[in-house]
Amino acid sequence: MWKARSKRQPYMVITLHWINNEWVLKNIVLDFRYLPVIHTADNMKAVILDTLKEHSLQHRILCCTTDGAAAMKAMFRVLSLDTEKDRRLFGRNSANVPSFRIWCVAHLVETVARVATGEKADIVDEVRSLVSFIHRPTIDEEYLKFAERSNLCLPLDVSTRWNSVLNMIEAAFEQRESITNYISTKKGDIIKQKLTDEEWMEIDDMVQLLKPLEQVTVECSAYKLLYLRCHLREITRDELNAIRLHSEFSVLVCRNIFVYFSKHARLNI
Repeated sequence: MWKARSKRQPYMVITLHWINNEWVLKNIVLDFRYLPVIHTADNMKAVILDTLKEHSLQHRILCCTTDGAAAMKAMFRVLSLDTEKDRRLFGRNSANVPSFRIWCVAHLVETVARVATGEKADIVDEVRSLVSFIHRPTIDEEYLKFAERSNLCLPLDVSTRWNSVLNMIEAAFEQRESITNYISTKKGDIIKQKLTDEEWMEIDDMVQLLKPLEQVTVECSAYKLLYLRCHLREITRDELNAIRLHSEFSVLVCRNIFVYFSKHARLNI
C-alpha cells in the first residue's frame, strides 16, 4: 500500500518476481491500482486476485511478500485459499505445495529501528526539536554562519522514510558541539532542549546500533539478493557485537533487537 502525499490518495502496488527459463531472476510492476475503498482483507484480496486473473497468473503464485500489518496478514489468508483452488483447478504440479507469506525484511528492520529508538524517545524528540528549530527561516542562515559551515547537512526525520531517524541523529551528533554552542546563545524554551554530554553519548550509542540495520535495509532493497538470511545474520551479529556501547540501556536495546528478529522474523541469528 502507498499513499500520495498531496491528496492522501491510497494506491496498491503489485510487483511480480519470477525466474525465467534461463534461471534469471526477473521482476515487473504488475499493477498500480487506486484503492479508495476501506482496506479490508477482502477488498485488497479482490484487487490482487482480479489483477492476477487478468494476466492468467492466479494459479502460479507460490509466495507473497507484504509488510506486517494485520490487514495484510488477513488478506493473504483469504488470498491463499483462492489461489490454491486455482492451482488445483489448473492441475499445476505445485498444487500440493501450500502458498506462504514472507514479511518484507525492509519493513521488519524499520520496525526494529523504531523499537530501538522508542526506548529513548524523549532524547530523540529533543534532537528533533533542535533540528526543527535550526531549520526555521533565517535561523538556518544564522546557524551556518555561527558554525562556519557552507551547507546545513542536518536532515529532519520523516516517519515514512526508512533510516531517516538515523540520518537525523547521526548528523546532529557530528555537529553536537556547534549545535550546543549555538543553542546556548538563545533564549526561551529552546534552551531547555539542549542535550547534556551524557545524552549525546546515548545518541552516539543509538547511531552505532542503527547503522547495521541501515546496511541491512540498503542491501535487501536489491531485488536480486538471494542470500538475504545469511547476509542479515552476518551483518547483525558481527557488527552489533563489535560495537562498544556506553550505557546499560544500549546493551538492553541491542539484546531486544535479537529477540525481536527471532520472534517476528523467525531468523536464525
